[in-house]
Amino acid sequence: MGNKYSVPHYFVGKEVWIKNKKGLELEIYSQSRRLIAKHKLSLKKGEIIIDKSHYKSKSYNESSNYEKLSLLFMERFSGC
Repeated sequence: MGNKYSVPHYFVGKEVWIKNKKGLELEIYSQSRRLIAKHKLSLKKGEIIIDKSHYKSKSYNESSNYEKLSLLFMERFSGC
């Protein structure tokens, strides 16, 4: 089982490109080749890595939006 890394909420369900940078960092690109996320690679397997900034939205309180979306993210990908 591999790790799962978050992307900004507006890229959920969209195809993205992933680039491993020297085995230390993961870069995630949109279809238009724009960098949309960076994560340090986890050395563990089966991890779910979430960047809180991916869940910021003007229409929701930051903490409640993060909590709701991270819970959905965990539910969606914990059984993969």
